[in-house]
Amino acid sequence: MITTEASRALAEWSLDGDERGCGVWPLDGRPSPSPRNAEPVPEVIALGSTGYWRLTTEGQLADSEDVLVDRVCRGAPLLGLALTGHGDEECVGVGRHWIGSEAAQLPGTTHSPAGIRAAVVFLNTCGTLRLGDAASPRGGLLVERLSRSGAAVIGAFRNTSVLPDLPARFADDLLDGRSLGAMTVRLNRRMNEAGREPPSFMLLGDPTHCWSWKARRPIAVEPLDDDAATVGLAERLGWLLDLDDTLRRWGLRETLRESRNRLSEAAALMFPLADAALRSALPASARATVLAEVGAVASAHEATMLRALAEEVQQGRWIQTRYAPVSRRRWRHDESCRRCGARVVHYMFEPWGNGSHVVWCKECDRCGTIGDGVGEPVAASSIQAAWNGTALRVSVPALQDGEVGLVVVHRASTITPRAWPREGGELAISTAELPMRGRVTIAGLRLGRCRLCLEYTNVFVQDSVPSEVR
Repeated sequence: MITTEASRALAEWSLDGDERGCGVWPLDGRPSPSPRNAEPVPEVIALGSTGYWRLTTEGQLADSEDVLVDRVCRGAPLLGLALTGHGDEECVGVGRHWIGSEAAQLPGTTHSPAGIRAAVVFLNTCGTLRLGDAASPRGGLLVERLSRSGAAVIGAFRNTSVLPDLPARFADDLLDGRSLGAMTVRLNRRMNEAGREPPSFMLLGDPTHCWSWKARRPIAVEPLDDDAATVGLAERLGWLLDLDDTLRRWGLRETLRESRNRLSEAAALMFPLADAALRSALPASARATVLAEVGAVASAHEATMLRALAEEVQQGRWIQTRYAPVSRRRWRHDESCRRCGARVVHYMFEPWGNGSHVVWCKECDRCGTIGDGVGEPVAASSIQAAWNGTALRVSVPALQDGEVGLVVVHRASTITPRAWPREGGELAISTAELPMRGRVTIAGLRLGRCRLCLEYTNVFVQDSVPSEVR
């Protein structure tokens, strides 16, 4: 009997050519007869987790689970039947009903496959066409019972994920007159488009057989979308969760706890939608609502992390005092400061253990610390400051797409953090607000996609004569 390895090899071969199909002969080894119902009713019924409906030449019609199951099991001479749900080699469950062996003592109502009169059956579940490697004994396989009674069967020879659009594509192809072998190849290609590899489906029956009813209304099948916004938001959440783990290791656990809980809940809702198949099962309006709500949670957590870091700087702590104790300096190299030309030492701090990001730090012999952060290091501090005798004037560049930022004064917890203007510009901090004179350090904090950066610049403030920024 054909093995899983042979089925996979045949399925992979069929994907390499546009005119190829794939299928295997029925289990008795004889040439495949034409499927039962040589002139079946042009109707395909779908049952299971992807919906309950029937497709005819007049279009798609929804119906109740019980009505459609009764129609199938009473032997309606259908062209096709698609069953989607939890299953194995002996059975498949659709809602409260099971199609399979009555001796299996399954929960719910069990129906014998002997009563099914569909010409072609699509088993959209795991391992139903696992033949030579089946754990179940011969005679009890669901695909065997369907095939021996005359049905052609398309099923999976391996465990696979359920794609919600496959029953509709199966029905459309069947009524469009595609051969059964070509239909099987198209199902495998759809799996590849959704990132499901290797191919999973094989036909038990004649791969050349087909029907055609040209005068019909096609079913509306929504393509699996490549929703960049959804995938991008999922990636953003993953980055924020990892960064949150890093900051918590730096000692900011309590500050971030409540916001982190909301972020984790949002991620649990969002990550499944990054899968094209699962995403397509959710109406567009509902998906838009989820994206808006999750995006708001992500933005709120970004703001919480920035405020937590800003408070550290304002209270007089250098961020290095947080990450250095839980890291080790792995390597360093020297470069020249783009602002003053002096030597800059570029360090990389690698965390002890897993679950935390590597941190970079650049220190100039003359300017002091240029910056530190996670992700791509800055070549030089992008912020500049000058004192004109009455106020500090801080110039900042435009933020990149997706970035948020704050500007604060080191050791000045009484000064309210300034929002970094999205288009860049100049910020003013009155001399009267400064709690100190002398060397004043301005910190700019930026958080964006896969990057956290703290940049510093210094200016000398005194009572009468302004000083240029170095």
